[in-house]
Formats: sequence, structure tokens, C-alpha cells
Amino acid sequence: MKNICLLFPGQGSQYVGMAKSFLEIEKFKKLGLKASEIINQPLIKLMLEGPLEELTKTQITQVAILLHSHMAFLHAQENGLQASMALGHSLGEYSALVASEVISFEDAVALVYKRGLLMSQACPNKDGSMAAVLGLDTKSIQDILQSFSDENSPNYVAIANYNTDNQTVIAGKIAGINNVKELLLKKGAKKIIDLNVSAPFHCAIMKPVAEKMSKILQDISFATPKFSIISNVSGLPQNNPEDIKRLIIEQIASPVRFKTCVEYIKNNYQDTNYLELGPKNVLCGLVKKIDLNAHCKNLDNLEGTSNV
Repeated sequence: MKNICLLFPGQGSQYVGMAKSFLEIEKFKKLGLKASEIINQPLIKLMLEGPLEELTKTQITQVAILLHSHMAFLHAQENGLQASMALGHSLGEYSALVASEVISFEDAVALVYKRGLLMSQACPNKDGSMAAVLGLDTKSIQDILQSFSDENSPNYVAIANYNTDNQTVIAGKIAGINNVKELLLKKGAKKIIDLNVSAPFHCAIMKPVAEKMSKILQDISFATPKFSIISNVSGLPQNNPEDIKRLIIEQIASPVRFKTCVEYIKNNYQDTNYLELGPKNVLCGLVKKIDLNAHCKNLDNLEGTSNV
């Protein structure tokens, strides 16, 4: 029997018109209205009509993607899905927690909205940024960033996402990002893409956010997951509720080790199929670059899954 690993996307996969086919179904529309009520925002309208600028606000995006992913999961579950494990990318870990019944959908909506607000406010001077580095190996990037590792420096830069061998995301102060670009290109990077984000996620600048989320999460009870959560921080399957809570807090200021997670699955689980639940198919694309033989489908809408 094949293992099924659920993939849950993170910020960046949103688009105007997302989840349209789900939201036309009454039971899913009620779920959307419930999320809208919890955050006191016109979530469904923003998802279906935009404007993109409003949908892309971190606190809105995070709830929209969580909702879309959860509707896709419920639809797949109703059609016989039996998961073995789940892997979310950053925000996607909250979708994984809901799917595995660690926390409720309602708690997750409130948490990711607060998480998004805190993350967007982490750089009040708007002096933080992120960029994707393409075509350069991680070791070379790490070597260059050693000179930019001072958290208190205006030149601070760190690795935020270890996505694949040739796709790494960096985060830090704008001055540092600008200064490091030339060095990365000289070292052999094929391309560096600035990301449209409100703050530099998954680096030391987010430590105050992690501290605030730790206090918020004190009041939330975590249950034993119905299936393993592969942690972004450890790269390993987690089943202990307290460990999962600790790691979901650490994740905010720690790099997302997506490549490590997929390699662990590849090396430790035989015959694993991946199913990405939510907007677009970004994670399927990453998985196929890490494991060339991986079989991955995405479920973005009710028209069904598509091969990637």
C-alpha cells in the first residue's frame, strides 16, 4: 500500500479567484463565512474578487490559503483520502495541523491571522526584504552569508528557505540583500528574484514575533496528530503535541528546510505519493526537483487533480 504525503502551500500561492469552485458549494461557503467572521474581514470577497493588493496582505493571505487548503483536504477526504503524513511549507504547517486534527480549523484561522499581523509589523521601518536565489548551491550561499550574519547589522542576511538544490530564499535587511546580490551573482547564481513580501520571514528579525506567538499559543491545546507532521524546523516526523507546538513557534524565526523534509520522506518511506492541497502547484514543482521519481498531484479546485 502506498504512503500518501499531503502537501500544504504557504504564502505566495494566493491569486484572485482562488477556491472559486469550492466556495460555490454551500458547506464550503459556510466555512468561508466562519473564517470571515473570526477575522472580521470580507475574506470570500477578497479571495474571489480581490483586489490583489488587499488579498496579498500577509494576515489576509495566510487565512485565505489556510481556508483553500482545508476545503481541498475535506473534499479529498470525502472521496476516500487516507493520509500517512503531512508536510506544510511555512504557513502550510497550520493547514497540516488542522488536517491531522492537532488543532481546530477555528483556532487555526485565529492563529494565522494573528501570526500574519505580527509578521507584517515586524519591520516597522520597512527595511526588511526577501529574495529567491536560483542556480547556486546552498554551500556557496552559506559561505557568502557568513559575512552578513550579525543580527544587529544593517547588512544582516540569512537563509530563510532551503527549497531545492538550486532554489534558496534569503531574508534580512534591504541593505544587506542589495549588497549580497552582486556577490551571489559573481559566485554563479543564475538569477536573483526580489519577493513581494511585507517583512523578512524565517530569520532572526522574526524572533520577537516567535515570542509573542509563544504567549498566544499557551492557551491553545494541541492534540496528538492522526498522522505524522514533517516539521519544517527539524525535517523529521513529529507526533508529540508539545514538540509540535514548540516547533511551530521556532519555525517563525527559523529557516524552512523543505528539501530536508522531502529527502527524509524519500529515504524512509517506500512508495510515497504526494498530494498538494490548496492554491497552485508550487510544492509539487519543488518535490519533483528534489526527488525526480516522485509522483505528485495537486488539488486546487473541484475539477479534480492534475499531474505535475
